[in-house]
Amino acid sequence: MCDELVHASLIDAARLTRARRLVHRHVDLDDVARRLAEVRGARRRASS
Repeated sequence: MCDELVHASLIDAARLTRARRLVHRHVDLDDVARRLAEVRGARRRASS
């Protein structure tokens, strides 16, 4: 999860990992809580 104003190089690095990316509004803790609630309980996939 990252702030919407994070540097583009960090977003590019996250894309290369193929991990799920969540972006929250800048300095908005309520939005962070909403995003975390969206993924709470989501199944994790183990890679080999």
